[in-house]
Amino acid sequence: MKLTVNADLAKTGLQKWHQLADAVEKLQKKVTIALVGKYTKLTDSYTSVNKALEHAALKCKRKLVIRYIDAADLEQQTKKTDPDRFVQAWDELSTADGILVPGGFGTRGIPGKIDAVKFARIHKKPFLGICLGFQCAVIEYARNVMGLMDADSTEFDPTSKSPLVIEMPEHNPGNLGGTMRLGKRATIFETEASTISACLLCVLCHVLMCICLSLSTYASVFLSCLVVCLSVVPQPACLSVVHACLLVVCLSVCSA
Repeated sequence: MKLTVNADLAKTGLQKWHQLADAVEKLQKKVTIALVGKYTKLTDSYTSVNKALEHAALKCKRKLVIRYIDAADLEQQTKKTDPDRFVQAWDELSTADGILVPGGFGTRGIPGKIDAVKFARIHKKPFLGICLGFQCAVIEYARNVMGLMDADSTEFDPTSKSPLVIEMPEHNPGNLGGTMRLGKRATIFETEASTISACLLCVLCHVLMCICLSLSTYASVFLSCLVVCLSVVPQPACLSVVHACLLVVCLSVCSA
């Protein structure tokens, strides 16, 4: 079998790679991201996050500097047992340009992650919470802004009186790793008077009304997308939501 390669195409492709490599080498302005995790001694644990940050920094023409901070070092217990380590961790966090709290398993380091989230919120630091990190963000806001001091996730405290995050039925907390659900999941509204159903109806109607009135040319496209999206939830309790949303779109199309 003989392969033929277009010489001009190959040359163009190599030029793009050279340009990309040169751009990386010439980056001067730095962006420092504090990654507050639990497995910081093995940075390969966060390879996907690291690569995403690298690509994002390159797109923004910034030289990426990642500071790996052990969440436990931010906790009050560390302040008592190792004050120098505690101070260093908070110095690295406070002087970073942004804070990222990634995923993880188990309860170790949760207080430190929540404290990092609180710092980001109060000091208006750019923040991203992924998986476990987002759970910490929800808990922090509920406790310190909404006053729900016992707010928690059932993953951390199954007996919490304010369980803002609940575990999925198929999740087994005894098997850490390789147990996360991937892909879509059907959401079932148990009753037609479901609060969630009513809220979803209001949100969808409002969003679709805005979209269709401002972009009436594409209303038919949004209509098709809506039918496809809502068709994955066939429960009868959702029909009122479907009908209302379709009505909004149709009215918008007719008035365009």
